[in-house]
Amino acid sequence: MTLRLNLIAFIVTAAAPLFGCALTTDAVRESIRQNGKGRYIEGVPAVAAPDGDWAAAALESLYRFHGRGVSRETIAQRIRDPETRVSAVALMARDAELNGFEPLVVSASNAFDYVRAGFPALVPASVGAKKSGAPSWLILIAFDDALEAVCLLSGDEIKAMSYGDFRRLCLLNGGGLLVIAPAGGLSASVYGERAAQAEYSGDYQEAARLLGLALSREKDAPVRAGFLRSIGRVELALGDKAAAVQALRNASEIEPQNGDNWRDLALAVFAENGNVSEARLLLERAVSETPARSAVYHAALGDVFSGLGDLPAARAAYEQALRESAPDSAPPELE
Repeated sequence: MTLRLNLIAFIVTAAAPLFGCALTTDAVRESIRQNGKGRYIEGVPAVAAPDGDWAAAALESLYRFHGRGVSRETIAQRIRDPETRVSAVALMARDAELNGFEPLVVSASNAFDYVRAGFPALVPASVGAKKSGAPSWLILIAFDDALEAVCLLSGDEIKAMSYGDFRRLCLLNGGGLLVIAPAGGLSASVYGERAAQAEYSGDYQEAARLLGLALSREKDAPVRAGFLRSIGRVELALGDKAAAVQALRNASEIEPQNGDNWRDLALAVFAENGNVSEARLLLERAVSETPARSAVYHAALGDVFSGLGDLPAARAAYEQALRESAPDSAPPELE
C-alpha cells in the first residue's frame, strides 16, 4: 500500500510541470520566437459585431488586414443565404472573389501552411461555443508545432488552444476553413496544387489559368519544367495542340536531361501533325537522356505506331520495351 501511494505521488509530481502551466497566447508567441516552429501573424484587426453578425464582422476584419475597406453591412447582405438567412463559407468565398480576392476552402491541417505564408484563416465556430453570444466565427492567426497549439482571434481577444481541441472544433463545424489572399498573391506551389485539383475534376480552363500563375512565380528550373509539362497536358485536353507543343518544347529546353519532357513532346507533336519521324527522334532523345526509363519511351513509340495502324512496328516497339523492362534474371524467352 505504501509503495502504491509513493508511486502515485511520484507520477503526480512528475506531471505537475505539464499541467501546472496554462496554455496562453504569450506562451505560444514566445515558443515560436525561440523555436521557430510556427508563425504568429501580427496586425489582424479585432472583430466587432455589435449586431451579432460574426461572419460579416470576421470577413470585414480580413479585408481590412489585406488593405481593403468593405463595410460590414454590405458584406452581410451578400453572404446570407436568402432562404436560411445563415452565412455560409461558399457565400463568403464568393464575396471575397467579388472584392478581388482569391478564396480557398482548406482543412484544419492545411490552414497552417497558409498561416506560415502570412494568410489568416476564418474558422466557423457556431457549434460547440462555450457560452451564448460567443463569436461564431474565429480567425486563426498563429500555430506552433513545438507546443502543438494555435492562437485564435475571438472578437477582440486572442485565445490559445491545443491542436487537439482545434481539430475537434473544426470537425464539429464542418471542417472547412476559409483563407483569402489578394489576387495573384499565393505561392507557385499553392497554384500548382490547385491546378492539379482542377485538372482532376475536369476543369481544364481553370487548371490552365492556375498553372500560368504557378509558372509566373516559380524560379527553380526543374519545377518550372514540371509546370510546363502539366500545361502541355492540359492544353491537349483543351484541344489546343499547338499550345501544348510549345509548352513542352519549353519544358525540354529548360530541363533537357529529363527524358519525360522529350517523351511528352513527342506525343504532342504526333498529336498535332502526325509526324512520326520527329516523334521518333524525340523519343530517341528521351532514351539518351534518361536510359533508365527507356522501356517507357519505347512503349510510347509503340503507342505512336499503334495510333497510325502500323501494327508490326507497334509490336516491335512494345517488344523492345518488354525486353528493356525485363529483370536480369528473366527467362531466355524474354531476353
